[in-house]
Amino acid sequence: MSQPVSPDRPGERTKILLADDEDFFRDALKKQLFLRGYEVRGVRNGADAISIVRTWKPQVVILDQMMPVMNGFQTMKKIQKIHPSAQVIMLTAYGGAEAACEAGKPHVFRCLKKPCAIEEIVASIEAAVLENAHIRAVSLKQWILGLVFKRYRTAAGPRQFWNGG
Repeated sequence: MSQPVSPDRPGERTKILLADDEDFFRDALKKQLFLRGYEVRGVRNGADAISIVRTWKPQVVILDQMMPVMNGFQTMKKIQKIHPSAQVIMLTAYGGAEAACEAGKPHVFRCLKKPCAIEEIVASIEAAVLENAHIRAVSLKQWILGLVFKRYRTAAGPRQFWNGG
């Protein structure tokens, strides 16, 4: 089996941060992801997750929605400020996953209902990594030009800019 590698960092394994207060679930998932070739760190709460994100910069962050002190959505908001390119997968054991996703849009990449199959989690991770690679592929110049043309676009096409002369 080949190791999942980071598209934006050739030769490096994909980094995943897992934050869940259920020790057994977190440790089991961490082991399963490690066996599949991912570089994984696990923490018990949102504060520890934020601390890890500041220095480690994972591509994917898997958050439990209901954690003590700081829930998954509060943690996600702080992570997005520190490391906006991280893709967040939210796990929820309460209510519907769809309702959880609606509450976190647009910052949650995907919501999964616990318990879920490891294949579903791996497929979500791989989709998040591909999405992240797609987002990073745009240069700063392309991004700025995209913003300019999006802002000044009309039904007839781009406006002519007045050059003052």
